[in-house]
Amino acid sequence: MAAPDPLSNGILDIVKVKKVRSKGRCLVTNENLASGTVVMKEETPCAIVTEEWRDNVCDNCLFRPKCILDSLPLSCPQCCCVSYCSEECLSTASDKWHAHECQALQQLYGILHEGGLDGASDTYSLARFLIRIIAIACHDGSFADCFGALHGRDADLRQLKRWDDLQKIGRVVSASLTPACTGSQQFGLEAVMDYVAKEEWNSFAIRYTKAERDTAGQRLKAGDEGMFAYAIAPSSSLLNHSCCPNVFKRWDGRTLLMQAVRPIRQGEELCHSYVIPSHNTSRRLRELGENHGFECSCKRCEDRGYELDWMELFVCPRTECGGLLCPIARPVAAEEDEEPDDEVLVVCQWCAEPQYVEKDALDRLEHT
Repeated sequence: MAAPDPLSNGILDIVKVKKVRSKGRCLVTNENLASGTVVMKEETPCAIVTEEWRDNVCDNCLFRPKCILDSLPLSCPQCCCVSYCSEECLSTASDKWHAHECQALQQLYGILHEGGLDGASDTYSLARFLIRIIAIACHDGSFADCFGALHGRDADLRQLKRWDDLQKIGRVVSASLTPACTGSQQFGLEAVMDYVAKEEWNSFAIRYTKAERDTAGQRLKAGDEGMFAYAIAPSSSLLNHSCCPNVFKRWDGRTLLMQAVRPIRQGEELCHSYVIPSHNTSRRLRELGENHGFECSCKRCEDRGYELDWMELFVCPRTECGGLLCPIARPVAAEEDEEPDDEVLVVCQWCAEPQYVEKDALDRLEHT
């Protein structure tokens, strides 16, 4: 009997893994799915708050105050790199990963400072994330198996525009690792760069919505991603990209939910978008090439008419928004006892504004 796939833990029965020669592994549906159906539900085994938001988001449960600028009450007294909303979260994080990584994070700060890189918050955030991934993998065999099964090798990074920067981060991480972090395993630069590659191809961003940032008086401009954490969700990493995705991401604490944007037919591949949906075709293609190393050939990229129709139905039209419109209910009825009318209630994933789209238009686009 074949060994179970270590990436199958977050996959529900309505979805299956399929191998396609041109793509490798992908996920397809076992049945017809209605809009809003949850197709994946997975708790992240490894996440970390970015440097910018480390005082404002719990590093364990990812709780954030109603006013996102409020600081949390607790932090690690040794490294001061992480904050917590409660003693319970501090204790849980310490037991699972922070006791292993704390000394390495302190060394990381010193190395970045000596190299004049301590002001580069993106570099520091990614280096911290890689140290945490390595620390958990070296002390948790099940996570090591999952992470090791993900796509990505050092050689895959060389095509990216960020290759030189990623090499620098790999060197910094390699120099920061301690025996407490690695469990006395040897980690040279080559081994670290394999971790960098898997992180680059498979990690997820967790973002504040525009509504959350507006509440704090921080007005988001179009294209501002509002990211506050990185996360690994191994099973969900099997989802490929499309600029016209049929599923959308939603985070509930540490749990990643993937839900159907529109009705999905049995056997159809499930895809989400690696880029912001409101970006035009040239910008999407550039970002995918620079950051992910491939050129998208989805229908939206190749058919200008389809691009305009898709934008009208699935991208929020509000000024300075451009978020993805996602279903929150079945078609709305005028009265409870009447048949549903011809509109579908959706909500913008970015600004949280509800609105209606025509059901017939969705059906026509689906069958185009």
